[in-house]
Amino acid sequence: VKSFEPLSLEMKKLFQQSELDPTDKDRFALSRLELRFLISKDYPVFHLHTELSEMLEVIRSSEKDVYAVIGDDDVLELQGVMERKDMNTILFDEKKREEHAKVIAGDLMMKQSTLTIKDDMHSAIHKFERLHSAKNVLPVVDEQGIWLGFISKASILDKYRSEIIRMV
Repeated sequence: VKSFEPLSLEMKKLFQQSELDPTDKDRFALSRLELRFLISKDYPVFHLHTELSEMLEVIRSSEKDVYAVIGDDDVLELQGVMERKDMNTILFDEKKREEHAKVIAGDLMMKQSTLTIKDDMHSAIHKFERLHSAKNVLPVVDEQGIWLGFISKASILDKYRSEIIRMV
């Protein structure tokens, strides 16, 4: 049968549904990965009006370099992102801490590109590439802008490698 039809019935059906060329193993392997399975929620989260002293306690005890800033209500609507590197001067310089004593999370956050839960891996990789490797993690939100977690470029690439190995 292979001489008449190089694709199996399952591959042919998948090809017709997704318009994806199964002979392009890179794109095919990437398309098999699902964003929702690579989201990590083990990152500190701050409300917009969290004060600097409270943030510093969390940041000092955290191994993470990125923090989500959400609204002040119980809804986890993403407002922005803070990065540890932007806070190092405040963290290690007591004089700076005193100067910024009244600073809140909303003052330190930045708006950042996000991924939505409906994005596929191709758009996720494209977004990482567009940022020129400046960001190693991106926030993921649902359709309403609710923060679901962060996804790292490393986790995508690790999963991609294991999928390629599995296919070989």
